Amino acid sequence: MCVLWLDKYRPQTIKDLDYQKESFERLGDLVSGNDFPHMLFYGPPGAGKKTRIFSLLNKVFGHSVDKLWVERRKVKEGSEQSIAIISSPYHIELNPSDAGRNDRLVVSEIIKEMASYAAVNREIEAEGEKSSGLHAHFSAAKKKSSKHSKDEEDDEDTKPSHSAPRFKVIVLNDADMLSRGAQQALRRTMELYVRSCRLILVAETPSKIIEPLKSRCLCVRVPAPTDEQVFDLLKDVYDQENESSRLYDMSDSDILTITKMCKGNLRRGILTLQATCAQRTHLRKKTMPEEAEWRLLIHQIAQRIIDKQDGQALLSARTDCYDLLTSCIPTDIIFEELTMTFLQKLPDSVHSFITFYAALYEMRAVKGTKAIYHIEAFLATVQRIIVVNLKRK
Repeated sequence: MCVLWLDKYRPQTIKDLDYQKESFERLGDLVSGNDFPHMLFYGPPGAGKKTRIFSLLNKVFGHSVDKLWVERRKVKEGSEQSIAIISSPYHIELNPSDAGRNDRLVVSEIIKEMASYAAVNREIEAEGEKSSGLHAHFSAAKKKSSKHSKDEEDDEDTKPSHSAPRFKVIVLNDADMLSRGAQQALRRTMELYVRSCRLILVAETPSKIIEPLKSRCLCVRVPAPTDEQVFDLLKDVYDQENESSRLYDMSDSDILTITKMCKGNLRRGILTLQATCAQRTHLRKKTMPEEAEWRLLIHQIAQRIIDKQDGQALLSARTDCYDLLTSCIPTDIIFEELTMTFLQKLPDSVHSFITFYAALYEMRAVKGTKAIYHIEAFLATVQRIIVVNLKRK
């Protein structure tokens, strides 16, 4: 069975983290008791936010957080719209922004319902007391014997050092994509059910989260790894996979190329590494990693706008933008890639105009309902900027 290297080599505990380890060890000391505050983890995609969150949960609750199941819940009665919820005995994970404009209903109904329940039932608590008693017994035996001390020390890191807290943890992905009404409802939920649940928000940027939410959370920034750290991690994954099979043939320069392509996104780097190795194994030839098709399409749209400033170029760009949106490429990613491409290919004199209008139309796209209108308006504005500031001089 094919296993994603991303999941296979994901760190499970704080001690297994490969970078930014010291700061998160201090954070682990904070959650080592029976309580910890609401948290907001923010940082660029692929930096390791979710990995660090589940390392903390593993430290607090032990291996119980790895016993996962998936269920779907309807947003409201009589509606066919539903969202996926990943659950364990001690935490749940969901993405309210998947409900679109109904995200407030998810916060006010589903999260409120789950937060009102106690974290653990009596049976789980009884098992926890038994396991804590066994844990104390084996800890005493461990002091008498040093034969397997190192292995036991690694096992202790994945067990809670205390009785499990009597609350449930709710992990909310893409918290910065929630509407203002949903964030206000979430603030009230945090205040009402602080005894029975703790919220961990995951976001790329805290600027889109209202101040009352941020003030109630411990904000933790997860910066992207450096190119050196990404290269070392990719090289370590490749060496471990190639140690036994010897099926792959990649040089350090190939791994360095993947490192530069992923731009600090470690998730993208590991997935690209696995895909490249799989292609070389099956095709038996040198196959360099390629950019994703949707990213190449965005670059083509930007180049078409730069080359021609007429209605035909804008009309063809509209068709490609529809293809991107129907392929579930997020609107903010489209704006980001378009903006970066324009900034790379146009002179510095127009950079301030492009960044201003990119931010303006992205904000309007968030508040509006039809993203295609705002993307097309941004492209038309860039055409106007090129005509006025470049071609007329």
